[in-house]
Amino acid sequence: MNAASVSAASAAANARRAVVDIGSNTVRLTVYDGLPPDYRCIVNTKGSCRLGRDMALTGCLSPSGLRRAYKAVGRFIGQALEEQADEIALLATAAVREATDGPAFCARIERRYGRKVRVLAADEEARLSALGVLAGAPEADGIVADIGGGSLELVAVTDGRIGRTASLPLGHIRLYGESGGDPGRAGPLIDRAFAPLGWLAKGRGRDLCVVGGAWRKLARLHIAGRDIPLDGYALPRADAGALARVVLADTARPSRRTGRSQGMAALLFLRLLAAAEPARVVFTTRGIGDGWLVEQAARGR
Repeated sequence: MNAASVSAASAAANARRAVVDIGSNTVRLTVYDGLPPDYRCIVNTKGSCRLGRDMALTGCLSPSGLRRAYKAVGRFIGQALEEQADEIALLATAAVREATDGPAFCARIERRYGRKVRVLAADEEARLSALGVLAGAPEADGIVADIGGGSLELVAVTDGRIGRTASLPLGHIRLYGESGGDPGRAGPLIDRAFAPLGWLAKGRGRDLCVVGGAWRKLARLHIAGRDIPLDGYALPRADAGALARVVLADTARPSRRTGRSQGMAALLFLRLLAAAEPARVVFTTRGIGDGWLVEQAARGR
């Protein structure tokens, strides 16, 4: 490798990169210094937009969610530029991918901010989720599960290698919309979606690595008041299930303290525990942004 190549490789490794993740429930900004395995996240912030709130009824993005999303994307691009990001990636997931007005949303973002949105295919979304987990736990072994507002991504990982993937229409906001928030109606929807995935049973006795804010809330409830890092926090399956059942019961109360769709996230969590039978649940703060960064490192960028 000549001096110019060494210099270019060094610049790529030390560059600052930002990801604006346009999800079904939130828009999130992450800013990173460096590339895996030697990188760090210096900004991680989000805004609630609920783009996918009306998808079950209309097939379109929520009008109020669209307004919030446009503002959030613009605000986060500006923040990334203030952080002197050398590269800014805009990634969109299930809601934008599936909505009839998703292409129009992306076109408007490009016109307004001069940046293209990369709409992730279902298998890309699952793969990037798994890569994000592996960035922090290279030897992960079991099932990676990433819950969003519009979809659930499932990935088999064996000693750090990605295997089978699935993207299911089981995001907690979508599930709430399709079931009316009734666990009795939501349960069969989940079970039918899981039925073809016989490979989930291979998670028995291994780890279930979970991604997504709706499930991280479970870990935060368990950690509450203790100075314990969330990334990599692990619970035995029985303890994780007990915690999810408390949240599910709370959402059914008239004076509930948790959001309505959070009950669907808890129910989905319990059904996944039953299907995969992991030894433990490992919570992670990493996600698609980290996976995108791994992708850039693999491309030598």
